Amino acid sequence: MAVTTIEAGVIVEQIRMLPSGEIALELRSGATVRLDWEAWSALDLPTAVALDAEQAEALAVAEGRFRVRSKALELLANREHSSWELRQKLRQRFQDPKAIDECLVLLEERGYLSDERFAQRFLESRIANRDHGPYRLLAELQQRGISRELAESLLHEYDSPHLWLEKAERAKERILRRSKTVNPQSLWSKLHQQGFSGATISAALRDLPQPEL
Repeated sequence: MAVTTIEAGVIVEQIRMLPSGEIALELRSGATVRLDWEAWSALDLPTAVALDAEQAEALAVAEGRFRVRSKALELLANREHSSWELRQKLRQRFQDPKAIDECLVLLEERGYLSDERFAQRFLESRIANRDHGPYRLLAELQQRGISRELAESLLHEYDSPHLWLEKAERAKERILRRSKTVNPQSLWSKLHQQGFSGATISAALRDLPQPEL
């Protein structure tokens, strides 16, 4: 979507309703400005008349907010994001922190953006596809802007010693397949880095000599 310069004197020549429900404003200059219907209604701008500086600025601000929101929805259509992730990506593309903050608030209010839903799906995917322990999953959620309180609450739903032991044993077997010479101390360290507790690691290595910690 090309950036349109909107200055005093610009004239809105025609208004079209798009199939998406958005509004396309055809300017006399030949450029097109897209807005949502709510924003256009709030502006209450004249057509076929040159806009003054205040009106042109209001239109430019509304168009900028529309761009931010459109990009945010595009990113969310690809996958769930935490609010922190989405803010970082929008900041890489837009230079209007206020528009970004307003966009995130609106998306949260309308249910498009949810840290809890993101964290739930993140955990579901990680637990289904990777052999990581709970402490690593906790750290990964916090790296994505999820509060420790929320992350711990959601991880509590997977509070099963059997689950983490099974994953630790699979991680151990994978490490041993890659290197037949791994000693117990090194194996313990690698499993600890994968986020398993000392008790889980001890259980997973019960058939091996235990390292001195």
